[in-house]
Amino acid sequence: MSISHIIIVALVMIIVIPPDKLPEVMRNLARVFNELRRSTSGVWDDIKREAAVRPEDLFKHNQKDIHQPTQEIQPIAETVVASHEHTHQPQTKAESSDGSKS
Repeated sequence: MSISHIIIVALVMIIVIPPDKLPEVMRNLARVFNELRRSTSGVWDDIKREAAVRPEDLFKHNQKDIHQPTQEIQPIAETVVASHEHTHQPQTKAESSDGSKS
């Protein structure tokens, strides 16, 4: 809340609440806000602690991520290499002297 909001709320309270009840209402309102602040501060601390990123956590996740693509790609790479070796076999001297190309 900005200062202008606080002033507007205070003016409305002065108009709506009778003067003899105003101190009691303000005390109760302050208690409510303090209790709310205390109860939410523990929640915010928990959220900050859970959201904190530790360097060792990043290293663990990165190590897992590094090896996973390698394990997935390796069978594909072996298939491509085998296919390439099968289709591109070296020519013998007899085939190259014919002038025929494969």
